[in-house]
Amino acid sequence: MASTEPNPYDEVQYLSHPYHQTHPDHLYTLGRLFGVEAVPYSEAHVLELGCASGGNIIPMAANAPLGQYLGIDLAKKQIEAGQSNIQELGLKNIKLEHQSIQNFDSSSEKFDYIICHGIYSWVDSEVRDKIMSVCHNHLKPNGIAYVSYNTFPGWNMVKSVRDMMLYHAQNFESPQRRAQEARGILKFIVDGLEGENSPYALLLRNEINLLSKQPDSYLLHDHLESVNYPVYLYQFVEHANKYKLAYLSDTPLFTMYPNNLPKKVADELNKIHDIVRVGQYMDFVRNQRFRCTLLCHQEHKINRNLNTDDITKFHVAYNGKPTTISEDKFKEGEPVEFVGSGITLTVRNYLSKVAMTILNEAKGLPMNYNELVDKVMSRAKESDRNKVQITLNRDLNLLRLALGGLVTLHSSLPNYLLNVTEKPQVMSFVRYQAKEGPMVTNQRHQVVGLNPVERVLVSYLDGKHSKKDLIKKISEHVEKKDFTIKGEGDSPVTDPKDIALKSEQFCEQILMNFAKNALLVNP
Repeated sequence: MASTEPNPYDEVQYLSHPYHQTHPDHLYTLGRLFGVEAVPYSEAHVLELGCASGGNIIPMAANAPLGQYLGIDLAKKQIEAGQSNIQELGLKNIKLEHQSIQNFDSSSEKFDYIICHGIYSWVDSEVRDKIMSVCHNHLKPNGIAYVSYNTFPGWNMVKSVRDMMLYHAQNFESPQRRAQEARGILKFIVDGLEGENSPYALLLRNEINLLSKQPDSYLLHDHLESVNYPVYLYQFVEHANKYKLAYLSDTPLFTMYPNNLPKKVADELNKIHDIVRVGQYMDFVRNQRFRCTLLCHQEHKINRNLNTDDITKFHVAYNGKPTTISEDKFKEGEPVEFVGSGITLTVRNYLSKVAMTILNEAKGLPMNYNELVDKVMSRAKESDRNKVQITLNRDLNLLRLALGGLVTLHSSLPNYLLNVTEKPQVMSFVRYQAKEGPMVTNQRHQVVGLNPVERVLVSYLDGKHSKKDLIKKISEHVEKKDFTIKGEGDSPVTDPKDIALKSEQFCEQILMNFAKNALLVNP
Protein backbone atom coordinates (compact mmCIF):
# COMPACT_ATOMS: atom_id res chain seq x y z
CA MET A 1 0.00 0.00 0.00
CA ALA A 2 1.50 3.35 -1.06
CA SER A 3 2.00 6.18 1.40
CA THR A 4 -0.51 9.05 1.37
CA GLU A 5 2.09 11.56 2.61
CA PRO A 6 2.89 14.42 0.17
CA ASN A 7 5.93 13.46 -1.88
CA PRO A 8 8.48 16.18 -2.72
CA TYR A 9 9.48 14.16 -5.80
CA ASP A 10 5.95 14.68 -7.15
CA GLU A 11 6.20 18.43 -6.56
CA VAL A 12 9.57 18.74 -8.29
CA GLN A 13 10.40 15.66 -10.34
CA TYR A 14 13.95 14.37 -10.20
CA LEU A 15 15.62 14.10 -13.60
CA SER A 16 15.52 10.40 -14.45
CA HIS A 17 18.66 9.38 -16.37
CA PRO A 18 20.70 6.24 -17.06
CA TYR A 19 23.69 5.61 -14.79
CA HIS A 20 26.38 3.57 -16.49
CA GLN A 21 27.80 2.22 -13.24
CA THR A 22 24.47 0.57 -12.35
CA HIS A 23 24.16 -1.45 -15.55
CA PRO A 24 23.77 -5.22 -14.94
CA ASP A 25 26.42 -6.05 -17.55
CA HIS A 26 28.93 -3.97 -15.58
CA LEU A 27 27.86 -5.58 -12.29
CA TYR A 28 28.10 -9.02 -13.91
CA THR A 29 31.66 -8.26 -15.06
CA LEU A 30 32.81 -7.14 -11.62
CA GLY A 31 31.17 -10.19 -10.08
CA ARG A 32 33.05 -12.53 -12.44
CA LEU A 33 36.31 -10.76 -11.66
CA PHE A 34 35.90 -11.45 -7.95
CA GLY A 35 34.49 -14.96 -8.27
CA VAL A 36 30.72 -14.31 -8.10
CA GLU A 37 29.10 -15.78 -11.21
CA ALA A 38 25.79 -13.96 -11.51
CA VAL A 39 23.37 -14.31 -14.42
CA PRO A 40 24.38 -12.52 -17.67
CA TYR A 41 22.59 -9.24 -18.30
CA SER A 42 20.79 -10.46 -21.42
CA GLU A 43 18.55 -12.79 -19.38
CA ALA A 44 18.68 -11.25 -15.90
CA HIS A 45 15.85 -10.50 -13.49
CA VAL A 46 16.42 -6.94 -12.22
CA LEU A 47 14.84 -4.83 -9.47
CA GLU A 48 15.40 -1.08 -9.09
CA LEU A 49 14.45 0.55 -5.80
CA GLY A 50 13.64 4.24 -6.34
CA CYS A 51 13.38 4.04 -10.13
CA ALA A 52 11.78 7.52 -10.60
CA SER A 53 10.25 7.55 -14.12
CA GLY A 54 12.45 4.70 -15.33
CA GLY A 55 15.20 6.66 -17.05
CA ASN A 56 17.75 4.13 -15.79
CA ILE A 57 15.85 0.85 -15.99
CA ILE A 58 13.74 1.27 -19.16
CA PRO A 59 16.75 1.41 -21.55
CA MET A 60 18.12 -1.74 -19.84
CA ALA A 61 14.86 -3.56 -20.53
CA ALA A 62 14.64 -2.27 -24.09
CA ASN A 63 18.08 -3.69 -24.85
CA ALA A 64 17.43 -7.08 -23.18
CA PRO A 65 14.06 -8.50 -24.31
CA LEU A 66 14.79 -11.84 -22.58
CA GLY A 67 15.30 -10.17 -19.20
CA GLN A 68 12.65 -9.22 -16.63
CA TYR A 69 12.60 -5.79 -14.96
CA LEU A 70 10.72 -4.27 -12.04
CA GLY A 71 11.04 -0.71 -10.77
CA ILE A 72 9.32 0.78 -7.72
CA ASP A 73 9.09 4.38 -6.53
CA LEU A 74 6.96 6.40 -4.11
CA ALA A 75 6.60 9.33 -6.56
CA LYS A 76 3.28 8.60 -8.25
CA LYS A 77 3.63 11.14 -11.05
CA GLN A 78 7.04 9.80 -12.04
CA ILE A 79 5.81 6.19 -12.05
CA GLU A 80 2.84 7.19 -14.22
CA ALA A 81 5.18 8.96 -16.66
CA GLY A 82 7.37 5.86 -16.83
CA GLN A 83 4.37 3.56 -17.31
CA SER A 84 3.23 5.73 -20.21
CA ASN A 85 6.68 5.50 -21.81
CA ILE A 86 6.71 1.71 -21.45
CA GLN A 87 3.27 1.44 -23.05
CA GLU A 88 4.25 3.64 -26.00
CA LEU A 89 7.45 1.65 -26.51
CA GLY A 90 5.49 -1.61 -26.40
CA LEU A 91 7.85 -3.21 -23.85
CA LYS A 92 6.51 -6.42 -22.30
CA ASN A 93 9.43 -7.28 -19.98
CA ILE A 94 9.25 -4.38 -17.53
CA LYS A 95 6.83 -3.08 -14.90
CA LEU A 96 6.97 0.11 -12.84
CA GLU A 97 4.94 0.17 -9.65
CA HIS A 98 3.93 3.00 -7.33
CA GLN A 99 5.12 1.62 -4.03
CA SER A 100 7.30 2.55 -1.07
CA ILE A 101 10.43 0.55 -0.34
CA GLN A 102 9.09 -0.15 3.16
CA ASN A 103 6.00 -1.80 1.69
CA PHE A 104 7.86 -3.86 -0.89
CA ASP A 105 6.09 -7.19 -1.33
CA SER A 106 7.76 -9.85 0.81
CA SER A 107 6.80 -12.71 -1.53
CA SER A 108 9.34 -15.27 -2.69
CA GLU A 109 10.32 -13.35 -5.86
CA LYS A 110 14.10 -13.21 -6.28
CA PHE A 111 16.32 -11.04 -8.45
CA ASP A 112 19.73 -11.43 -10.07
CA TYR A 113 20.48 -7.74 -9.59
CA ILE A 114 19.04 -5.16 -7.21
CA ILE A 115 19.84 -1.50 -7.94
CA CYS A 116 19.39 1.29 -5.39
CA HIS A 117 20.97 4.49 -6.71
CA GLY A 118 20.70 7.81 -4.88
CA ILE A 119 18.33 6.58 -2.15
CA TYR A 120 20.26 5.23 0.85
CA SER A 121 21.59 8.59 2.13
CA TRP A 122 18.28 10.41 1.63
CA VAL A 123 15.95 8.22 3.68
CA ASP A 124 15.54 7.55 7.40
CA SER A 125 17.01 4.60 9.31
CA GLU A 126 13.89 2.43 8.90
CA VAL A 127 14.05 2.69 5.11
CA ARG A 128 17.82 2.13 5.09
CA ASP A 129 17.22 -1.06 7.08
CA LYS A 130 14.52 -2.09 4.62
CA ILE A 131 16.90 -1.56 1.68
CA MET A 132 19.34 -4.01 3.25
CA SER A 133 16.50 -6.39 4.10
CA VAL A 134 15.25 -6.38 0.50
CA CYS A 135 18.79 -7.04 -0.74
CA HIS A 136 19.16 -9.99 1.63
CA ASN A 137 15.71 -11.51 1.16
CA HIS A 138 15.23 -10.91 -2.57
CA LEU A 139 18.72 -11.41 -3.99
CA LYS A 140 19.29 -14.76 -5.66
CA PRO A 141 22.17 -16.89 -4.25
CA ASN A 142 24.58 -15.58 -6.92
CA GLY A 143 22.94 -12.17 -7.13
CA ILE A 144 24.58 -8.76 -6.81
CA ALA A 145 23.16 -5.61 -5.21
CA TYR A 146 24.28 -2.08 -6.06
CA VAL A 147 23.83 0.69 -3.47
CA SER A 148 25.17 4.25 -3.77
CA TYR A 149 25.50 6.67 -0.86
CA ASN A 150 27.19 9.84 0.37
CA THR A 151 30.37 9.32 2.36
CA PHE A 152 32.56 10.99 4.91
CA PRO A 153 35.08 12.53 5.06
CA GLY A 154 34.22 14.26 1.76
CA TRP A 155 30.77 15.30 2.93
CA ASN A 156 32.13 17.28 5.86
CA MET A 157 32.70 20.28 3.60
CA VAL A 158 29.55 19.67 1.57
CA LYS A 159 27.53 19.45 4.79
CA SER A 160 28.58 23.00 5.69
CA VAL A 161 27.24 24.27 2.37
CA ARG A 162 24.02 22.25 2.82
CA ASP A 163 23.58 23.70 6.32
CA MET A 164 23.94 27.25 4.96
CA MET A 165 21.25 26.63 2.35
CA LEU A 166 18.91 24.87 4.80
CA TYR A 167 19.24 27.66 7.36
CA HIS A 168 18.45 30.36 4.82
CA ALA A 169 15.63 28.52 2.97
CA GLN A 170 13.91 26.91 5.97
CA ASN A 171 11.04 29.43 6.19
CA PHE A 172 9.92 29.08 2.56
CA GLU A 173 7.38 26.36 1.70
CA SER A 174 7.39 26.49 -2.10
CA PRO A 175 10.12 24.22 -3.55
CA GLN A 176 10.83 26.74 -6.29
CA ARG A 177 11.22 29.53 -3.73
CA ARG A 178 13.45 27.34 -1.53
CA ALA A 179 15.72 26.63 -4.50
CA GLN A 180 15.76 30.35 -5.37
CA GLU A 181 16.67 31.34 -1.81
CA ALA A 182 19.33 28.60 -1.63
CA ARG A 183 20.94 29.99 -4.76
CA GLY A 184 20.72 33.47 -3.26
CA ILE A 185 22.70 32.49 -0.17
CA LEU A 186 25.29 30.73 -2.33
CA LYS A 187 25.80 33.93 -4.33
CA PHE A 188 25.95 35.94 -1.11
CA ILE A 189 28.70 33.67 0.25
CA VAL A 190 30.69 33.77 -3.01
CA ASP A 191 30.48 37.58 -3.05
CA GLY A 192 31.70 37.61 0.53
CA LEU A 193 34.75 35.52 -0.44
CA GLU A 194 35.91 38.02 -3.07
CA GLY A 195 39.66 38.47 -2.79
CA GLU A 196 39.92 35.77 -0.12
CA ASN A 197 42.36 32.96 -1.00
CA SER A 198 42.56 30.93 2.20
CA PRO A 199 42.22 27.11 1.84
CA TYR A 200 38.72 27.36 3.36
CA ALA A 201 37.67 30.07 0.89
CA LEU A 202 39.03 28.12 -2.10
CA LEU A 203 37.22 24.94 -1.08
CA LEU A 204 33.99 26.76 -0.37
CA ARG A 205 34.12 28.77 -3.59
CA ASN A 206 34.74 25.64 -5.67
CA GLU A 207 31.84 23.75 -4.06
CA ILE A 208 29.44 26.66 -4.45
CA ASN A 209 30.42 27.17 -8.09
CA LEU A 210 29.68 23.49 -8.77
CA LEU A 211 26.26 23.71 -7.13
CA SER A 212 25.35 26.89 -8.97
CA LYS A 213 25.45 24.95 -12.27
CA GLN A 214 23.02 22.25 -11.09
CA PRO A 215 19.25 22.29 -11.85
CA ASP A 216 16.73 23.03 -9.11
CA SER A 217 15.74 19.35 -8.88
CA TYR A 218 19.31 18.40 -7.92
CA LEU A 219 19.58 21.24 -5.40
CA LEU A 220 16.26 20.35 -3.75
CA HIS A 221 16.61 16.58 -3.63
CA ASP A 222 20.36 16.13 -3.12
CA HIS A 223 21.02 19.01 -0.72
CA LEU A 224 17.78 20.41 0.69
CA GLU A 225 15.91 17.22 1.60
CA SER A 226 15.17 16.84 5.32
CA VAL A 227 17.32 13.69 5.45
CA ASN A 228 20.89 13.54 4.20
CA TYR A 229 22.87 10.79 5.86
CA PRO A 230 26.52 10.40 4.81
CA VAL A 231 28.43 7.46 6.31
CA TYR A 232 31.97 6.17 6.40
CA LEU A 233 32.60 3.13 4.22
CA TYR A 234 33.19 0.88 7.23
CA GLN A 235 29.82 1.96 8.70
CA PHE A 236 28.01 1.10 5.48
CA VAL A 237 29.67 -2.33 5.36
CA GLU A 238 28.84 -2.95 9.04
CA HIS A 239 25.20 -2.19 8.22
CA ALA A 240 25.27 -4.62 5.29
CA ASN A 241 26.92 -7.31 7.44
CA LYS A 242 23.97 -7.20 9.87
CA TYR A 243 21.85 -8.47 6.98
CA LYS A 244 24.41 -11.16 6.03
CA LEU A 245 25.56 -9.18 3.01
CA ALA A 246 29.26 -8.94 2.12
CA TYR A 247 31.27 -6.17 0.48
CA LEU A 248 32.07 -7.30 -3.07
CA SER A 249 33.57 -4.27 -4.77
CA ASP A 250 33.03 -0.69 -5.77
CA THR A 251 32.35 0.72 -9.16
CA PRO A 252 34.34 2.16 -10.83
CA LEU A 253 36.95 -0.51 -10.21
CA PHE A 254 40.00 1.76 -10.04
CA THR A 255 38.75 3.47 -6.87
CA MET A 256 39.42 0.25 -4.91
CA TYR A 257 43.15 -0.18 -5.47
CA PRO A 258 45.81 1.49 -3.33
CA ASN A 259 48.46 1.27 -6.05
CA ASN A 260 46.65 4.16 -7.73
CA LEU A 261 47.83 6.37 -4.84
CA PRO A 262 51.40 7.68 -4.30
CA LYS A 263 53.90 4.86 -3.71
CA LYS A 264 54.58 5.64 -0.04
CA VAL A 265 50.88 5.52 0.76
CA ALA A 266 50.29 2.44 -1.41
CA ASP A 267 53.16 0.54 0.26
CA GLU A 268 51.65 1.12 3.70
CA LEU A 269 48.11 0.22 2.61
CA ASN A 270 49.32 -2.98 0.93
CA LYS A 271 50.40 -4.23 4.35
CA ILE A 272 46.73 -4.33 5.39
CA HIS A 273 44.83 -7.49 4.44
CA ASP A 274 41.31 -6.17 5.04
CA ILE A 275 39.82 -4.63 1.89
CA VAL A 276 37.28 -2.53 3.81
CA ARG A 277 39.96 -1.03 6.07
CA VAL A 278 42.10 -0.31 3.02
CA GLY A 279 39.13 1.35 1.33
CA GLN A 280 38.43 3.44 4.42
CA TYR A 281 42.00 4.72 4.59
CA MET A 282 41.84 5.50 0.87
CA ASP A 283 38.70 7.53 1.51
CA PHE A 284 40.56 9.50 4.18
CA VAL A 285 43.37 10.22 1.71
CA ARG A 286 41.09 11.16 -1.21
CA ASN A 287 38.41 12.97 0.84
CA GLN A 288 35.83 10.62 -0.72
CA ARG A 289 32.27 11.99 -0.81
CA PHE A 290 30.29 9.37 -2.74
CA ARG A 291 30.49 5.63 -3.24
CA CYS A 292 28.82 3.04 -5.46
CA THR A 293 29.18 -0.28 -3.66
CA LEU A 294 28.34 -3.83 -4.72
CA LEU A 295 27.10 -6.38 -2.18
CA CYS A 296 26.57 -10.14 -2.34
CA HIS A 297 25.53 -12.86 0.09
CA GLN A 298 28.10 -13.62 2.80
CA GLU A 299 28.15 -17.30 1.81
CA HIS A 300 30.31 -16.44 -1.21
CA LYS A 301 34.04 -17.00 -1.12
CA ILE A 302 35.11 -13.78 -2.79
CA ASN A 303 38.34 -14.00 -4.78
CA ARG A 304 40.72 -11.18 -3.78
CA ASN A 305 43.83 -12.85 -5.26
CA LEU A 306 43.57 -11.59 -8.81
CA ASN A 307 45.94 -13.11 -11.35
CA THR A 308 47.27 -11.31 -14.41
CA ASP A 309 45.97 -14.16 -16.58
CA ASP A 310 42.40 -13.47 -15.42
CA ILE A 311 42.27 -10.87 -18.19
CA THR A 312 41.78 -13.67 -20.75
CA LYS A 313 38.12 -14.05 -19.63
CA PHE A 314 37.11 -10.51 -20.64
CA HIS A 315 36.68 -8.01 -23.41
CA VAL A 316 38.91 -4.95 -23.07
CA ALA A 317 38.34 -1.31 -24.06
CA TYR A 318 40.78 1.60 -23.95
CA ASN A 319 39.34 4.25 -21.65
CA GLY A 320 41.86 7.05 -22.26
CA LYS A 321 42.42 9.92 -24.62
CA PRO A 322 42.91 9.11 -28.32
CA THR A 323 46.62 9.04 -29.13
CA THR A 324 48.34 9.54 -32.49
CA ILE A 325 51.50 7.44 -32.85
CA SER A 326 54.05 8.09 -35.59
CA GLU A 327 55.79 5.13 -37.24
CA ASP A 328 59.19 5.99 -35.76
CA LYS A 329 57.74 5.61 -32.25
CA PHE A 330 57.18 1.88 -32.85
CA LYS A 331 60.91 1.20 -32.55
CA GLU A 332 61.76 -0.94 -29.52
CA GLY A 333 62.65 1.30 -26.58
CA GLU A 334 61.01 4.48 -27.94
CA PRO A 335 58.53 5.76 -25.31
CA VAL A 336 54.85 6.20 -26.21
CA GLU A 337 52.38 7.67 -23.70
CA PHE A 338 48.73 6.72 -23.25
CA VAL A 339 46.76 9.01 -20.93
CA GLY A 340 43.49 8.51 -19.10
CA SER A 341 41.72 8.56 -15.69
CA GLY A 342 44.46 10.59 -14.10
CA ILE A 343 47.27 8.19 -15.04
CA THR A 344 49.85 8.12 -17.81
CA LEU A 345 51.14 4.83 -19.19
CA THR A 346 54.56 4.94 -20.85
CA VAL A 347 55.09 1.98 -23.19
CA ARG A 348 58.47 0.98 -24.66
CA ASN A 349 57.96 -2.66 -25.64
CA TYR A 350 57.10 -3.07 -29.34
CA LEU A 351 54.30 -5.63 -28.93
CA SER A 352 52.78 -3.63 -26.07
CA LYS A 353 52.73 -0.52 -28.26
CA VAL A 354 51.01 -2.47 -31.03
CA ALA A 355 48.38 -3.75 -28.57
CA MET A 356 47.67 -0.30 -27.12
CA THR A 357 47.50 1.19 -30.63
CA ILE A 358 44.89 -1.40 -31.64
CA LEU A 359 42.82 -0.66 -28.54
CA ASN A 360 43.25 3.08 -29.17
CA GLU A 361 41.98 2.69 -32.74
CA ALA A 362 38.88 0.85 -31.48
CA LYS A 363 37.70 4.17 -29.97
CA GLY A 364 36.31 2.66 -26.78
CA LEU A 365 34.60 -0.33 -28.41
CA PRO A 366 35.38 -3.42 -26.28
CA MET A 367 37.50 -6.09 -27.94
CA ASN A 368 37.59 -9.76 -27.02
CA TYR A 369 40.95 -10.74 -25.50
CA ASN A 370 41.57 -13.46 -28.10
CA GLU A 371 40.69 -11.06 -30.92
CA LEU A 372 43.21 -8.59 -29.53
CA VAL A 373 45.88 -11.32 -29.49
CA ASP A 374 45.04 -12.18 -33.14
CA LYS A 375 45.26 -8.55 -34.20
CA VAL A 376 48.59 -8.01 -32.45
CA MET A 377 50.03 -11.15 -34.09
CA SER A 378 48.81 -10.02 -37.51
CA ARG A 379 50.01 -6.41 -37.28
CA ALA A 380 53.34 -7.24 -35.65
CA LYS A 381 53.87 -10.27 -37.93
CA GLU A 382 54.48 -12.34 -34.82
CA SER A 383 53.77 -16.09 -35.09
CA ASP A 384 54.37 -16.97 -31.42
CA ARG A 385 50.95 -16.66 -29.77
CA ASN A 386 52.31 -17.48 -26.33
CA LYS A 387 54.81 -14.62 -26.60
CA VAL A 388 52.02 -12.16 -27.39
CA GLN A 389 49.90 -13.39 -24.49
CA ILE A 390 52.82 -13.09 -22.06
CA THR A 391 53.34 -9.53 -23.31
CA LEU A 392 49.68 -8.59 -22.81
CA ASN A 393 49.34 -10.31 -19.45
CA ARG A 394 52.73 -9.62 -17.84
CA ASP A 395 54.64 -6.83 -19.60
CA LEU A 396 51.70 -4.61 -20.52
CA ASN A 397 49.62 -6.18 -17.71
CA LEU A 398 46.15 -5.38 -19.00
CA LEU A 399 44.54 -6.38 -15.71
CA ARG A 400 46.66 -3.83 -13.85
CA LEU A 401 45.63 -1.22 -16.42
CA ALA A 402 41.98 -2.09 -15.66
CA LEU A 403 42.62 -1.64 -11.94
CA GLY A 404 44.28 1.67 -12.77
CA GLY A 405 41.36 2.85 -14.90
CA LEU A 406 43.15 3.12 -18.23
CA VAL A 407 41.18 0.23 -19.73
CA THR A 408 37.77 -1.15 -18.82
CA LEU A 409 36.63 -4.76 -18.61
CA HIS A 410 33.48 -6.09 -20.26
CA SER A 411 31.76 -9.46 -20.45
CA SER A 412 29.90 -8.98 -23.71
CA LEU A 413 30.17 -6.96 -26.88
CA PRO A 414 27.76 -4.00 -27.01
CA ASN A 415 25.44 -3.52 -29.93
CA TYR A 416 26.84 -0.37 -31.48
CA LEU A 417 28.87 0.57 -34.54
CA LEU A 418 31.87 2.86 -34.93
CA ASN A 419 31.15 3.30 -38.64
CA VAL A 420 28.15 4.70 -40.51
CA THR A 421 26.27 2.17 -42.63
CA GLU A 422 24.35 3.00 -45.80
CA LYS A 423 21.05 2.86 -43.89
CA PRO A 424 21.93 3.99 -40.34
CA GLN A 425 19.80 2.82 -37.43
CA VAL A 426 19.33 3.66 -33.74
CA MET A 427 17.27 1.76 -31.17
CA SER A 428 13.53 2.45 -31.29
CA PHE A 429 13.59 3.74 -27.71
CA VAL A 430 16.23 6.32 -28.75
CA ARG A 431 13.90 7.60 -31.46
CA TYR A 432 11.14 7.76 -28.84
CA GLN A 433 13.37 9.63 -26.39
CA ALA A 434 14.39 12.15 -29.06
CA LYS A 435 10.72 12.83 -29.78
CA GLU A 436 10.11 13.52 -26.07
CA GLY A 437 13.19 15.68 -25.34
CA PRO A 438 16.85 16.47 -26.09
CA MET A 439 18.36 13.66 -23.96
CA VAL A 440 18.74 10.08 -25.22
CA THR A 441 20.46 6.94 -23.92
CA ASN A 442 23.30 5.41 -25.89
CA GLN A 443 24.51 1.80 -26.01
CA ARG A 444 27.04 2.51 -23.26
CA HIS A 445 24.09 3.38 -20.99
CA GLN A 446 25.06 7.05 -20.92
CA VAL A 447 23.16 10.27 -21.57
CA VAL A 448 23.73 11.96 -24.92
CA GLY A 449 22.33 15.44 -25.58
CA LEU A 450 20.92 16.24 -29.02
CA ASN A 451 20.46 19.59 -30.72
CA PRO A 452 17.26 20.33 -32.75
CA VAL A 453 18.74 19.11 -36.05
CA GLU A 454 20.01 15.88 -34.47
CA ARG A 455 16.62 15.22 -32.88
CA VAL A 456 14.95 15.50 -36.28
CA LEU A 457 17.53 13.26 -37.96
CA VAL A 458 17.22 10.57 -35.26
CA SER A 459 13.52 10.16 -36.06
CA TYR A 460 14.49 8.82 -39.51
CA LEU A 461 17.21 6.43 -38.34
CA ASP A 462 15.07 3.29 -38.52
CA GLY A 463 17.29 1.33 -40.90
CA LYS A 464 15.00 2.10 -43.85
CA HIS A 465 16.38 5.49 -44.94
CA SER A 466 19.60 5.76 -46.93
CA LYS A 467 22.10 8.59 -46.44
CA LYS A 468 20.68 10.20 -49.57
CA ASP A 469 17.19 10.04 -48.03
CA LEU A 470 18.46 11.58 -44.79
CA ILE A 471 20.13 14.48 -46.59
CA LYS A 472 16.90 15.16 -48.45
CA LYS A 473 14.92 15.08 -45.19
CA ILE A 474 17.21 17.68 -43.60
CA SER A 475 16.87 19.91 -46.67
CA GLU A 476 13.09 19.65 -46.53
CA HIS A 477 13.00 20.63 -42.86
CA VAL A 478 15.26 23.62 -43.55
CA GLU A 479 13.09 24.74 -46.47
CA LYS A 480 10.00 24.47 -44.22
CA LYS A 481 11.91 26.57 -41.64
CA ASP A 482 11.62 23.89 -38.94
CA PHE A 483 15.19 24.88 -38.17
CA THR A 484 17.95 26.86 -39.86
CA ILE A 485 21.43 26.03 -41.09
CA LYS A 486 23.88 28.88 -40.88
CA GLY A 487 26.48 29.71 -43.48
CA GLU A 488 29.25 32.29 -43.72
CA GLY A 489 28.83 35.30 -41.49
CA ASP A 490 26.51 33.30 -39.26
CA SER A 491 23.55 34.09 -41.53
CA PRO A 492 20.87 31.47 -42.38
CA VAL A 493 21.34 29.57 -45.64
CA THR A 494 18.37 30.15 -47.99
CA ASP A 495 19.55 29.20 -51.49
CA PRO A 496 18.28 25.67 -52.39
CA LYS A 497 21.69 24.57 -53.73
CA ASP A 498 23.46 25.82 -50.62
CA ILE A 499 20.83 24.15 -48.44
CA ALA A 500 21.43 20.83 -50.21
CA LEU A 501 25.22 21.17 -49.83
CA LYS A 502 25.04 22.18 -46.16
CA SER A 503 22.50 19.43 -45.46
CA GLU A 504 24.92 16.85 -46.83
CA GLN A 505 27.75 18.22 -44.68
CA PHE A 506 25.50 18.33 -41.61
CA CYS A 507 24.25 14.81 -42.20
CA GLU A 508 27.78 13.39 -42.44
CA GLN A 509 28.92 15.25 -39.33
CA ILE A 510 25.89 14.22 -37.29
CA LEU A 511 26.08 10.56 -38.28
CA MET A 512 29.79 10.41 -37.43
CA ASN A 513 29.02 12.03 -34.09
CA PHE A 514 26.28 9.45 -33.46
CA ALA A 515 28.76 6.66 -34.19
CA LYS A 516 31.31 8.23 -31.84
CA ASN A 517 28.66 8.45 -29.11
CA ALA A 518 27.58 4.79 -29.42
CA LEU A 519 24.10 5.52 -30.82
CA LEU A 520 24.25 3.64 -34.15
CA VAL A 521 23.43 -0.06 -33.90
CA ASN A 522 23.57 -3.20 -36.03
CA PRO A 523 20.35 -3.75 -38.00
